Amino acid sequence: MKISVTRSGGYAGLEETATVDTDHADPAVSSEIEELARNAAIFDISQEDLGEEPIGADLARYEISVHEGGRHRVIAFQDDRSPAKAPLRTLAERIITIGSGE
Repeated sequence: MKISVTRSGGYAGLEETATVDTDHADPAVSSEIEELARNAAIFDISQEDLGEEPIGADLARYEISVHEGGRHRVIAFQDDRSPAKAPLRTLAERIITIGSGE
């Protein structure tokens, strides 16, 4: 599974991008990332499940792209800290942490 995340916006307006390929990562990291992706239901969640986009220039925006086998999914959302977005936010933040070298 290969997951790429881009986080942009927020107070500083910065953009960060990170990628983790679980086929080439440490087994413990691979297991953790795959579990987070399952918890986020990345291939099952719809944009409608995330609700309407909130208004706020200071909100972080995430784009998560997942490749697994023959499947590919991209989902984007603004982080309003809602419970519906928590699993996606957790996955995205972990990818960014790992991608920056922890």
